[in-house]
Amino acid sequence: AKSNNWDAQSFQKDYRDLCVHFLERQEPRPELLLAVPPPAYSDSADILSDVVNGELPQLVPKISEEARGVINLPLEEQAKRARSSVPGELLAKTCVVDTFTALGGASLKRRSYFAEDGIHPNQRGTELLSLVIFADLRSKVRKYLRKRADEAAKEVPDNPLGL
Repeated sequence: AKSNNWDAQSFQKDYRDLCVHFLERQEPRPELLLAVPPPAYSDSADILSDVVNGELPQLVPKISEEARGVINLPLEEQAKRARSSVPGELLAKTCVVDTFTALGGASLKRRSYFAEDGIHPNQRGTELLSLVIFADLRSKVRKYLRKRADEAAKEVPDNPLGL
């Protein structure tokens, strides 16, 4: 968000459209992770810290929900008319990783995790950023693998040898 090009409505529309474009063209549908960007500790390089620290933390989750809705609502309406349900693999899944809070949030309490410019994470900040994203991905992979194992266990007959 720079002073010479920030437009909240355009950002929201363009980001949502990008997410929808990605979700529409992937089979099976992936789960799309959007990250709330880390806070800005200064206005250097024409970065609007009030936008990064105030508007973006609210916009990114909203965009995530809107992108999911663009794909899912028509499918759900069609399924409702047919009195059926939409198969899970057809539904768009999005989630938000909150790197903003992890790197200091609105209270800006982790300045030491940023380079001198107050915008870019330093090595310590980059490590924390990667850990936050990795933890979220790991949790999702663990749930997915658990679900697949449960499905596989259901498919095994009680007497697989027919004895």
